[in-house]
Amino acid sequence: MSKSIQSIVLQSAPLACALLFAVGCTSVNKDAASKLADQGASVAKTIGQSYQSTDQNIDRYVAGEFLLSGLKPGYSPPSGAMLKSIDTVKEELLLRQQMLAGLGEVYTSFGALCTYDAKGEVEKSLGNTVQAGNNLAALLGGGAISDSAGKLFATAGGAVAGQVQSARIKDASAKIRSLLQGIVFLLQKTNEQAAVVAVREEITRGKLKVAREFWTGDFALADGIIDEQIQAYGLTPNASALSHASQNPGLRDGISAVLAWRQKQEGDSQVAAYNAAIQSLRTLINEHAKIEAGEPVNLVAIQGYTATVQQYVDLITAVKKGK
Repeated sequence: MSKSIQSIVLQSAPLACALLFAVGCTSVNKDAASKLADQGASVAKTIGQSYQSTDQNIDRYVAGEFLLSGLKPGYSPPSGAMLKSIDTVKEELLLRQQMLAGLGEVYTSFGALCTYDAKGEVEKSLGNTVQAGNNLAALLGGGAISDSAGKLFATAGGAVAGQVQSARIKDASAKIRSLLQGIVFLLQKTNEQAAVVAVREEITRGKLKVAREFWTGDFALADGIIDEQIQAYGLTPNASALSHASQNPGLRDGISAVLAWRQKQEGDSQVAAYNAAIQSLRTLINEHAKIEAGEPVNLVAIQGYTATVQQYVDLITAVKKGK
């Protein structure tokens, strides 16, 4: 580099820092930011799937209530008021999914920003997700997410490219952190949290009632439960005997106990999944603060929380497939 060019660069560095003062002149750890982007996208996708699983379970629950009303004397089918309330819950669940899908897009664009100038993509995804969050907030009766989207830091020509990229990554990280705080607030609103928990608990109780009624009423076989025990030791199930399994008092009670145990498993898993979802978002907030300070990130805790949420999704998926 010639002395004249070197002199110009050195003279422009203070100016660049002055231009970047709003978001800091310290370079960010782009590798750490990229890894956080990947993990954030995974968190958003997994939490979104957990709400999708609950949404699908509601449909199964309603169908089960109609079936029980036909099988059990005096058991009333879902009322119009109940179905209306269920529609409201389903709308909330859909808006949650849209908000989390938006968060996933935010992290995808944030990852791109760590590689190239994806300023426009980040601004667009932030704006869309803020809007999705505010749609949910409006349905819940308040608690709107502040508009953290706006525009990412921009500077006139002449500033050092690497410093501009660092500034934009830090600016985007701060805006995502603000967005996450708004999302956590919405997901933890007292009435909303209680509603989701209550819905999930009612769904598991309803599924148990239907399963028990079909089992004890000879409308269902317990082949899946029994086969996995028999085949684990290399034995072949006796199909003709299993068709009369529900008529064996001891086995009938045993299968009913297994169904109740599985309901408890699902109930415990959904509580753990809800708590882990909140913790994963909170931990993302903390890791973004590290990015803005130019520090490395620690994704172990987030990965653990995400795995807990995934276990709930996998359990619901297995139940849906009859496994």
